[in-house]
Amino acid sequence: MLVSEAVDGNASLGNVALTFTGGFWGGAVIPMGLAICLVLTGLFFGKRFNRMNMITLADFYYRRYGNTTEVMSGTVMAVSFIVLVAGNLAASGYILSVVLGIPLIYAMLISTAVVLLYTYFGGLFSCAYTDIFHIYLAVIGFWAGFLFFIGPWSPIPGGLDTIVANAPAGFMDMSGLLNVGSGALINWAAIISLGLGDIVALDFMERVFAADGGRTATKSCYMGAGITLLILIPVTMVGIIGFTLEPKLADPYTLYPIIAIKHVPAVIGILMLVSTVSCGMSTANGGTLAIASVLSRNMLQRNIIAKLLKRPKLTDRQLLVATRLFVIPMFFTAFALGYLIPRPGAYLVLAFDIVLAGCLVPLVFGTFWKKSTASGAIASIVVGSITRLILFFVI
Repeated sequence: MLVSEAVDGNASLGNVALTFTGGFWGGAVIPMGLAICLVLTGLFFGKRFNRMNMITLADFYYRRYGNTTEVMSGTVMAVSFIVLVAGNLAASGYILSVVLGIPLIYAMLISTAVVLLYTYFGGLFSCAYTDIFHIYLAVIGFWAGFLFFIGPWSPIPGGLDTIVANAPAGFMDMSGLLNVGSGALINWAAIISLGLGDIVALDFMERVFAADGGRTATKSCYMGAGITLLILIPVTMVGIIGFTLEPKLADPYTLYPIIAIKHVPAVIGILMLVSTVSCGMSTANGGTLAIASVLSRNMLQRNIIAKLLKRPKLTDRQLLVATRLFVIPMFFTAFALGYLIPRPGAYLVLAFDIVLAGCLVPLVFGTFWKKSTASGAIASIVVGSITRLILFFVI
């Protein structure tokens, strides 16, 4: 389940698009950063957070710092995950749009409706029963597609040598990590945003909380990191292969489905497309469910009903109904963002850049430093988030 949140539409279709426009490391930073995050989560937070018996990550900020920090962190995390879900709905929409030959808005409406239905009725279980199956199909599909182009049966004369030769200068060397002019600062920023910021991930953490024990949570993080790294080469290389197969493609976000439909055998293409759509929907499911849980539990129940209105807490049934109601506006907010500015891949980095700036420091210091205070946490969230927002517009 952790891998399915990492290997989603952003990490596949978005990875390919970023590679096609910025070079190998422009896309490879996504699985690299996510794998680093899972290792750090398992190493420092898995057992500890699993024992705390939390439902949402905002519960940590409440227990450690109080209501104000809970509301502030929950708001920042909700904004972050709306961006994340938007990227996945856009990725699923691009694939359905190319496959079905329909406009992007209709394709996104179809994927949004499907995810909304199974999130509404199945919650986290609807992820669990599908993730443990389709994630392995995804990894097999990615590798099958890559090996098809570099093996002796490749439709490209010269195979890998030709693919590398057709890539733009600097796209296949280490300059993407070492040369500022080749985007090294942007790529390292993406690795840091995902490697550290993704620790404050509602979807990752809800799986850590739900594991049957701390040892399971920790081992799963390590295993998830390993499987996530398995997609680094095959998925990223699809973006490089695009310069040989579709060099004049106008929209890089359509490259992945076009290659799956036009340039590989049908069985491999089906694996590539279905797995990407299902992983993207899984992340949209987990992300929206996490946002709705924060809004219903941490905002509505604890701070509006209990604290502001001085009313008894909601029953489990009422809380479930509230969560289901919050799912609907969250989905369509993400849908609107994903349709108006469809940027799979880039949205993944942006989503965790937001929580890296505002929420990571209170989480880390609140876990490992007994002297951290609510005022320090509030200052950290306010200063970090505002600084990030200013830099977004200035730079």
